[in-house]
Amino acid sequence: MLGPVSLVLLELVVRAIGMPPAFTSPLPPVKSLTVDDSLYTDDAGIFRLNPKWHPDLNADGFRGVEFDEPAAGRPTVMLLGDSFVWGASANPVTERFADRVHRAGYRTINLGVPGAAPNQYAALAQTYIPKIKPDVVIACIYMVNDIHDAAPLIPGHPRYHITNAGWLWGYSCMGPDARPLSAEQAYERVYGGGYWFSYLRHLASQSIVASGLWSRLIGPPVDPWGECDPDFESYPTEELGAISDSAAAVGAGLIVAVIPGSPLVEHVCLDIEPCLDGLAEFDPVVPNGLEVGHYAELPDDHFNNAGHALYAEFLLEQLAGAGFRPGAVAGQSDQGRSPRPATP
Repeated sequence: MLGPVSLVLLELVVRAIGMPPAFTSPLPPVKSLTVDDSLYTDDAGIFRLNPKWHPDLNADGFRGVEFDEPAAGRPTVMLLGDSFVWGASANPVTERFADRVHRAGYRTINLGVPGAAPNQYAALAQTYIPKIKPDVVIACIYMVNDIHDAAPLIPGHPRYHITNAGWLWGYSCMGPDARPLSAEQAYERVYGGGYWFSYLRHLASQSIVASGLWSRLIGPPVDPWGECDPDFESYPTEELGAISDSAAAVGAGLIVAVIPGSPLVEHVCLDIEPCLDGLAEFDPVVPNGLEVGHYAELPDDHFNNAGHALYAEFLLEQLAGAGFRPGAVAGQSDQGRSPRPATP
């Protein structure tokens, strides 16, 4: 039987080779659950940032420039996506790839919201593309949680409950038939078993060795995604089709830009090439050179500043290749604007 010193040495070895824990539980359970409204769902079912918690939002409730900012010679780029587009883990937030594209000479409209899914991307596209009439729309598809069934957009019901015990999935499962759950029901599903049992499970999750032993001897935690068996290879082709139609209606181009998951996160599309086939009809583009060092430390799997910088360069290459040149700075003429590519 391994002694304490041997267990410590084993932990150091498995960490050194990059082995992930058997399960994650980044936050401990709580004795009293509290819920904040830093994100909420509006009467159209759109998961939104609350200006009370995020004072840097524009008049439309998104993180970025005002949507009525003059183009001033710059092509207008609309970004659709989740927390990556929103700018999670960029420090400061102005280092996110959306802002880097903006500084490179594009008018960048950022519709990214943490926790959003492709059905929300499509709903936002159908609302804002006719109003803003961008030159090009970039749908950023995260190849971890954008490649599975999406829960419905239910007016007034949070996609996630933001609590002192973490982000709790607000539905009974994935998929269009998911039932809405209260914060208390979602907490019980994730942290059920009693406070101290859940707390010990949380402590075990902080160690690769301990989490492995826990899983073998006691069993893994309950699946936080719910009671059904979601399809984790469900590609958002219907949603991308709706985005494509909205873009075509105003003569805008469409780029489907893939965001690969961290190499340290276990997911369906870790081998990305077969997954690209599921999006093939939209000619997805994927960046080269992303490595572990471009992501924040787990359990945060977003880009760090280096990742945001690399992804911004990738998007700038795609824009230039599609015929959209950086434009003039604000206040100058429209001479830097490229014609919109023809829509098929």
